[in-house]
Amino acid sequence: MSTDNPLNLTSWEDFKYKHVSPDIIAESDFLADLLGEFIRARDELKITQAQLAEMTGLKQAAISRLERGDAVPRIDTLIKLLVPLGKTIAIVPLEGKLAECAAAKATASKKAPAEAKAKPADASPASHGSGAPYSPGYAPMQAKGNR
Repeated sequence: MSTDNPLNLTSWEDFKYKHVSPDIIAESDFLADLLGEFIRARDELKITQAQLAEMTGLKQAAISRLERGDAVPRIDTLIKLLVPLGKTIAIVPLEGKLAECAAAKATASKKAPAEAKAKPADASPASHGSGAPYSPGYAPMQAKGNR
């Protein structure tokens, strides 16, 4: 194994799909695509950040932060920015390796409940959400819904 490539990876894509969660990959790809399309649409219409800020009521500095990727827009802000550009957001199926990665994760999570039932006898006590082990006095309260 080479010391220059201790994980023996051939590319970022190789690493990404082996070691990063599909939801994080999807979020990162979505933001990159979104910002690229947003900037392209503004450039095609020859609208400056200041002009878009005036059209939307947002500050030019906020638009600049979004375009640099220094901020993640909320949905309402995104729509406020996209409408003057004649754009909207669409939900589309995942494709390629990301779809395969998401399917593998879904399959693994379906198997997880069956594995969770088969606990060894020396398993640590269950937790009730606070991080502390279950106490006998706590279980009846939870069962009655008085939590």
